[in-house]
Amino acid sequence: MTANGNVTANTTGADHLNISTSGLNSSRNVNRYWTLIAGGGITFSPYDATFTFVSGDVDGGSSTGNFVVRRFDGTWAPTTTGTRTSTTTQATNVSAMGDFAVGEQQVDHFIFSLANSQRMVRPLTGTNTLTAQDLFNATVTSV
Repeated sequence: MTANGNVTANTTGADHLNISTSGLNSSRNVNRYWTLIAGGGITFSPYDATFTFVSGDVDGGSSTGNFVVRRFDGTWAPTTTGTRTSTTTQATNVSAMGDFAVGEQQVDHFIFSLANSQRMVRPLTGTNTLTAQDLFNATVTSV
């Protein structure tokens, strides 16, 4: 922190109103979001935040080991994921306040990479890859 002030933290026991545009799978997330508000003239360096939830907040079929955090301040932004447990997910190096939602990434598109710069002819040879990505172009690790 570089100047004293305060942070107000609130939690709401429901999906964020804009969850559908977050890049999170709205059927595999935490049905809760957190709001962090800076006050009193506080200024700070990037911070880490750990979001804690109870198992009853988690959608059935979700894998908490795949959860990521998204920050909303008018538009959604990704965060860097830190430590995960069955009831917490950490965002690291966060540089702004806002609303935070936690869940599994939603696949937005796929990237197909050809081995050895080959042309698209049949049959494709070598090791070709298909990578699922979210709307922030981050690789989705579980589908």
